[in-house]
Amino acid sequence: MELALLPGLRTTRSDSSGAFSFVSVSPGDYTLRARRVGFEVTTQEVSVDGATGSRVEMLMAMRTGAQLLAEVTISGQRVMFPARLSEPYSRVARGRGSFFTRELIDSLQPWDIKSLLQRVPGVHINDRSVRFARCDSHAVLGSDARIQIYLDGVRLTRYGSSLSLDANAVLRDVVISAVQLVEVYPSISSVPPEYGDDACAVILIWSR
Repeated sequence: MELALLPGLRTTRSDSSGAFSFVSVSPGDYTLRARRVGFEVTTQEVSVDGATGSRVEMLMAMRTGAQLLAEVTISGQRVMFPARLSEPYSRVARGRGSFFTRELIDSLQPWDIKSLLQRVPGVHINDRSVRFARCDSHAVLGSDARIQIYLDGVRLTRYGSSLSLDANAVLRDVVISAVQLVEVYPSISSVPPEYGDDACAVILIWSR
């Protein structure tokens, strides 16, 4: 419990039993104020006379009081999606990548999916290529990991064969109006484990 003797700046704290004292108090009239968390502030008038060695004893009782808490406002929005996409949308809720829902795509009105991906930090796109900054780092270190793209859970990118299909080629054929959700994981540390094979970054596209 914190106690203050007013007027003035004299304060003290009670011990574990609630006892307290002020020493060498000048004669006069004072207000004793007591504060404690969970209790109402209590005040009591006290007079100190000028007699040598005088001692004033008093008893204070405090009443419990309701503590006002700051108002908390919780807001949210209802998101509708196909039942088959419950797992992808649960990843959206966890927020470990960059995500574009159908509602966000409609509000942004991108020309194509590559225009959409340009909004992701660390992604660099032009007419001929799609690059992720983290993948450039892997290339410098000699890693064979590449950008991998999946459509409805099926990997479309292929590298190192006569049927090679890189990220740029795959994205060029995606019709943005047919997309329900895009998940972008720009580094291997953020990629869901089931999509991490040979990947330095992953784009998951889910159709409507």
